[in-house]
Amino acid sequence: MLLYGIKQQQQRGGHLLEQSGRIVEGFVDDGGKKNELHGRLGGAWDNHSFNEFHDILSGTSVPAAWDSVRAMQGRARIIGEEVAVETTRRWARRDRPPVNEQQIVVLNLDDATWEGFLETKPFLSFDAWRNRWLSDLEGRPVDFQAVQPDAATHVERVVFPLSFAGGQCAQVLVRTYERLSSEAPDTDLEVSPCLIANAHLRAGLDGSGIRRLAAVERALADWGMGPVLENGDADAVRPLFGKPDPGPVREK
Repeated sequence: MLLYGIKQQQQRGGHLLEQSGRIVEGFVDDGGKKNELHGRLGGAWDNHSFNEFHDILSGTSVPAAWDSVRAMQGRARIIGEEVAVETTRRWARRDRPPVNEQQIVVLNLDDATWEGFLETKPFLSFDAWRNRWLSDLEGRPVDFQAVQPDAATHVERVVFPLSFAGGQCAQVLVRTYERLSSEAPDTDLEVSPCLIANAHLRAGLDGSGIRRLAAVERALADWGMGPVLENGDADAVRPLFGKPDPGPVREK
């Protein structure tokens, strides 16, 4: 388990430093500043590359070495994060059109189109989310879902879908002064005090949480395996083979 963490962080750190170098090349015009940032990344690569030594990465170092290995991995990763954040924020401030709203600026550094879900924590000066919403630059609403924040205070977290071409920049605004229409979006979600369900999964609820979870359709595999959490044993997960019976459509 310890070795797995070292190898995982080594891989992630290498990807981060490579990405940070591409950010510097693509978003810094000043030659002196570019050399400075590449110098910082060069020091980070020295720390990162040292941990490629065969006795470290293969897990045959003495246990006393692991604290230093993790410290070197962390130092390399922090430098990569600092360079990436500093460079992209300066570029966004300088090159993006000014908007009187908070902007979530997303960069696609690859050549291929990216499509998926993004998670972010907009800075609201410790205010609650309230009636805020997301839009594109033209004011069209962007679907989003508020999710549980890491902190107990008002550090809000939202997830939203995004699709944009390689080498492009996307801007999403956190709107604070207009209200969305109260019209509900199209969804197959079914919610009640005792049930949350859609076309794929049904979760029966009680005061302690989920009491039964079942696959309505063949959600987990083409041959129809789905999890069922039985009441009374939180660790009992029984696979169902074939199409399970979803039970009644609604629970009263």
